[in-house]
Parts: sequence; structure tokens; C-alpha cells
Amino acid sequence: AKPGGTPERRVVEPYLQWYQAAGVYLVARCRKADDQRTFHVARITEARVLDETFEPDPSFDPQKFVRRTFGVFQGAVHRVVLD
Repeated sequence: AKPGGTPERRVVEPYLQWYQAAGVYLVARCRKADDQRTFHVARITEARVLDETFEPDPSFDPQKFVRRTFGVFQGAVHRVVLD
């Protein structure tokens, strides 16, 4: 939920998780918004893995996204597959 907001259920397709300024963030395609969103992991109150798969958007570039969002990027990007 946004600070001070009411929690909402979302189904997301995760693209990127990273640490910035002592925070952990998840970038995912949100099916409700039909767009990429950034979620502060500390605000997620519940998570479940669904028995579904998805194909990541091949145009998503993690380095460009992080530079655009926070203006700083350090370290290598690694593709991770969760099973």
C-alpha cells in the first residue's frame, strides 16, 4: 500500500529486485494497472506464488530502468529465474 493508503491485492509479474538507500524494491508488471510498477517490499503485507508462468517483456532493460528511476546504478545485473 502507498504510505497511509489502504492495502490492495495485486497480481504482479516480477522483473527486478534491488537494494537502494537501505530499501528493497520490486519492479513488476502489475496486471491491475497493466503497466510496470515499483513496489517497496517493506509495504507488501502478504505474497503468494501462483501456479502460473509469464514471459517477461523482452524490451525491459534493468540498467536503464534503475538509472531512470533513481539516477544511480552500481554493480552487475544478473538474470534470476525463480522455480
